[in-house]
Amino acid sequence: MPGHSKLLIPVLLAASLSGACATTPTPTVQPTATTAPTLIPPDSDSPAAGICGLMEGDWVRFTVSLDVPSPRCAQVRPGQRLEIANSTGDPVVVTFAGRDHPIQSGASLRIDEPFGSYLASGVHFIYVTEGTGNLPELWLLPE
Repeated sequence: MPGHSKLLIPVLLAASLSGACATTPTPTVQPTATTAPTLIPPDSDSPAAGICGLMEGDWVRFTVSLDVPSPRCAQVRPGQRLEIANSTGDPVVVTFAGRDHPIQSGASLRIDEPFGSYLASGVHFIYVTEGTGNLPELWLLPE
């Protein structure tokens, strides 16, 4: 029997290790959820301006001025893009969709992203945060 004990220990050890490996659960791979982009919520559900016309074309142009902006309010579609012109006579910083955009006097700025890729439906304000100018409203229509 003494000769058998040397052989029995490695066999038992191997059997216990192979049993442990066999009972270890195989991790399951969970599919990762894809999240929709977070859209910036509107400042309002309806415009303050009395007239808010529907804009045509790929680019919607707003002009910030010392008087009434042109247009004061515009209805836009998700696939359209924004252009802002500065006719105030001085440089301004315009804040739109959480981003600051400096615009020199007489210059224009284009944001080459479709409205629907970053804005939720509703009315969004274009703020003049540095300099002087009046605020237009952009009313993003649902698709």
